[in-house]
Amino acid sequence: LVFSQTPVGFQPASGMSGTNFGAKVDIKNYDIAVASKPQPFYPPGMRSSKVYTFTFWNGTVTPTGIAFPNDALESDSFGYSISLGNDVFAVGSPLNDESANNAGAVYIYQKTTNAEWVLYQKLLPDDDIPYFGANVKMYGDFLFVSANADIDLGQGNLTTNAPIKVYKNEGGQWQLFQTIPVIANAFGAKMEIDNDVLVVAQIDQNTTHTVFHRIVLQDNGQWRSEE
Repeated sequence: LVFSQTPVGFQPASGMSGTNFGAKVDIKNYDIAVASKPQPFYPPGMRSSKVYTFTFWNGTVTPTGIAFPNDALESDSFGYSISLGNDVFAVGSPLNDESANNAGAVYIYQKTTNAEWVLYQKLLPDDDIPYFGANVKMYGDFLFVSANADIDLGQGNLTTNAPIKVYKNEGGQWQLFQTIPVIANAFGAKMEIDNDVLVVAQIDQNTTHTVFHRIVLQDNGQWRSEE
């Protein structure tokens, strides 16, 4: 995907994007996903954050869909994290209450043969640590989910001793594959990945110091820390 030097601006066709359209953005190949934040001053039913999808082709940005599941509430922080893969993307909803108060959830959308995005699967936490989905990162058939984020979710100091959950696409279903143990507090506040190396940030919210950890894909298919 190559952009010209001339900026190309775009926004949802409906004009009702919540507030802070562009709060989170991810791009993969020709697909773009853009999240907004909740807007409490809009009419009921239009206040929630959403994820808007676009394609960029030949210098033109075209809307392709709006992601907002029927079971999501305005208070769920749907779209707090997003990550695009190949014809798939994950959306974190860290204040979802389905499992428990603020337990969190991750929604996975799949692109159909008609180039439409449809809700494919919903992941819920397998433990009692809150804010599941505060950070998500897709990489091939792997999905990394953290319960830590680099900014406050409005629930106080968002720092938990939470491991990183690794999901893998097995036969078309995303299943829990591995749990990467906690290395330090606020482990997984940021995640970036390339060439089979996951770089995980641990952010000390009291000192703002950041420490980075390398998690490397091993020959046996497991992810292991180089610590």
